[in-house]
Amino acid sequence: MRSARALLMALLASALVAGCAATKEPAVAEDAAKAPLDKILARMVSKGELDKVQRAADSLLASRDPTDREIAAYWKAVTWLYRDEPDSALAILEAGQGKWTGGLRKVHTALFLNLAREASQNRIAGRARHEETARVAPDKSMQDKIESLQKETGDLRAENARLETEKEKYQKLLKDLETIR
Repeated sequence: MRSARALLMALLASALVAGCAATKEPAVAEDAAKAPLDKILARMVSKGELDKVQRAADSLLASRDPTDREIAAYWKAVTWLYRDEPDSALAILEAGQGKWTGGLRKVHTALFLNLAREASQNRIAGRARHEETARVAPDKSMQDKIESLQKETGDLRAENARLETEKEKYQKLLKDLETIR
């Protein structure tokens, strides 16, 4: 938590210095101050520090500056993609579709959106296939029980047929005894 605050404070200080140094165009200075934030978060993602990026993005989402919120949303979506949670990333990327203003963010979000959609579709298809195989391939012990019950049913039917023939034979014998009397 402290490292995220320290990171945020360092970023704000660099933005303040860049804002004071720029006298020509404040918009260019603002973009220059935001570029390092993207680079810092990109380095953190490349190092695998996804939790730190997620926390930094959460704190940036509370910012009043729309550019900070855009950066936060973008990197939050990226961390969801890295964590193999395309549905969460898809929600963020679809909400900002066509609205991204940052240079690389504007270019890459279309790619990330396509990746998130494909991954989400693959997950849905994978779940459907997994559920089908779970239904089709029952448990081995259950299959053994079914086979033994089917064999037992066949044996009982054979025994029933044998008893019926015995019954008919005894009924015939009874008729013969009655006629003899």
